[in-house]
Amino acid sequence: PKAATVRSMRGEEDALTLAERLAPRVRAGELQAASPDLAFAPLRRDIAVPPNAPRYGGQWFFDTIRMEQARSREDGDPSVTIAVVDNGCDLSQPDLAPQFLPGYDALDDDEDPSFLPGSEGNEHGTACAGLAAAATDNGIDVAGTCPECALRCVRLLGAPGTLIPISTDVRAFEFLRRQEDGAVVSNSWGVEAGAPAPLARVREIESRVADGRGGR
Repeated sequence: PKAATVRSMRGEEDALTLAERLAPRVRAGELQAASPDLAFAPLRRDIAVPPNAPRYGGQWFFDTIRMEQARSREDGDPSVTIAVVDNGCDLSQPDLAPQFLPGYDALDDDEDPSFLPGSEGNEHGTACAGLAAAATDNGIDVAGTCPECALRCVRLLGAPGTLIPISTDVRAFEFLRRQEDGAVVSNSWGVEAGAPAPLARVREIESRVADGRGGR
């Protein structure tokens, strides 16, 4: 089969509409595919590989997922926001502070998603944020997966053993739903095995999946 470039004969019909009109023929097997001839502006990414983060040597997992090859092609964009829903973040951490956008504490229902001092495991949210989008090649601490991306921290969890109301989960995802810039929501938490998922939580998460990024 040969690829062919076609142009609509229907006046002002654009390429996307033409591709939609040809979709039934694709489904019928008459065509293999029909897509608009989109144009993109190529960008050259030039991040140092490996980066000069002093603790980068301990991030062995990046080698496992071939992150250096990925970074040579793309290191993110500030318009892409990663939301980390966890037990709070160290908002003053120098490798993360430049990346943070305003966040939310769903547990206390306020605008300060800082971690809980003195609590066991309170570094977890900060570590997750660092893995996602720590500033990279700045000579500080670690390297992030998407160093040019922005971060939002949402505190959902309390100290170990804290009971979290369903309404807290709902508030967390309601906050994220109101943010139009969230491309990724990171959730490194769960509930006891066998616990049924409350409908209110399910609806909020499904809404975020379906409606986030303008429905994309």
